[in-house]
Amino acid sequence: IDGVKWIRILYMYLFETTDELIEEIAKNDKVCNYFDIPIQHLNDKMLKDMNRHDTKQIIFDRIKKIRELVPDAILRTTCIVGFPGETEEEFEELIDGIKVLKFDRLGAFTYSREEGTKSYDFEDQIDEDIKEKRLKKLFDVQKDISLEKNKQRLGKTYEVIVEDISEDEEYFVCRSMLEAPDVDGRIYIKIDDESASKVIVGDYSTVKIIDYNEYDLFAKII
Repeated sequence: IDGVKWIRILYMYLFETTDELIEEIAKNDKVCNYFDIPIQHLNDKMLKDMNRHDTKQIIFDRIKKIRELVPDAILRTTCIVGFPGETEEEFEELIDGIKVLKFDRLGAFTYSREEGTKSYDFEDQIDEDIKEKRLKKLFDVQKDISLEKNKQRLGKTYEVIVEDISEDEEYFVCRSMLEAPDVDGRIYIKIDDESASKVIVGDYSTVKIIDYNEYDLFAKII
């Protein structure tokens, strides 16, 4: 498509993510090597209760295939903790799986009981304090993984789109093909004489990553 620079596929079900699709993402320069795959859980009973078509085996097999065919792929997922009936063992199975799969990005939230949904009438609703403790543990695990993943990008170069200037007016706020709008961290370029003379908000620039934290990356113009 003329005039379209980046195409990002969001919310992919793994049971529908075929080898053909993965291969097309790998070879198509316009399609971001970014896989947004909301697994929700890694225990088969929980997945079935959530009415998901993926199984733990499908999730592990498809992610292995993605990483084989697209070695530099960024994987983002979403999980739910505290779904009715979730035992401590089932929650720990999720935690153990997250430690193995090492998603680059992970969003999570506690189950919210809403009238009119099938799960509203499920027995074994989980106490709110247990939900919050599980959510915190999941985020603590992911925080370490995110830091490790960002460290691996140190020294690498990327084409970025310059979206804005930070509220404190000290940085250009950017993202590359590997950061989705709104949900992911950003790449920040310090505003100084050199960057101010080369960077234009709304345009593209090439940068090198020079620092990182758990969520964001810091870069310089090259």
